[in-house]
Amino acid sequence: MQLNDILPTLALIVAVGVFWLFFHIKNREQNKLLAEQARRRGGTVNQAFLFRYPRLHVHYKTHTIEIHSEQGDRNTPSTTEAVASLALTTDLAMTITKKHLKYTYKKAPAIVLMQDIPFENQEFDSAFLVKGYKEAVLKKILTPAIQTKLLEYAERGIKLSLSRTSLTIVVNRFFSRESDYDRFFELIITILDTLDEGKYRA
Repeated sequence: MQLNDILPTLALIVAVGVFWLFFHIKNREQNKLLAEQARRRGGTVNQAFLFRYPRLHVHYKTHTIEIHSEQGDRNTPSTTEAVASLALTTDLAMTITKKHLKYTYKKAPAIVLMQDIPFENQEFDSAFLVKGYKEAVLKKILTPAIQTKLLEYAERGIKLSLSRTSLTIVVNRFFSRESDYDRFFELIITILDTLDEGKYRA
């Protein structure tokens, strides 16, 4: 076998190796941040493997929360996503998105049919579009305290989805500080506590 025949393969292996090393080094600080959060909250961290970002798993009461933060590039924004498990007795389907932005719902076309829900909070109504099926119940869930916490992310952008089985929150930001995760956890836990106190759980 001639050297020229294997050069493309060698070049590909080297390129993948260099990219993996860069990805691993870049995630080193993220691993440390998540490890500290896991230590404080009694959780665990799935370390970054190949090109997957590290994930934090935390148990809160009867809920399981998974969080991961991904750094974007020119084509994709940086995001931090949290998914919390639920077991609701009623379908409280709801989405909250930043106003004046277009979103597509390829996986959940029924969301388009939800009604717009206004709140008696001009700042919140100006920042977010809330859609859902049960207006009276959802207004009890989105308390003034939760509205205030959501507004903290209004400038960067935040999307919240609530279903019978999960609560998903995506923030358009890469978390690089302990305070970022602390504030995010405060929002998640406040919503979960409100759902639990409202006895919407099975």
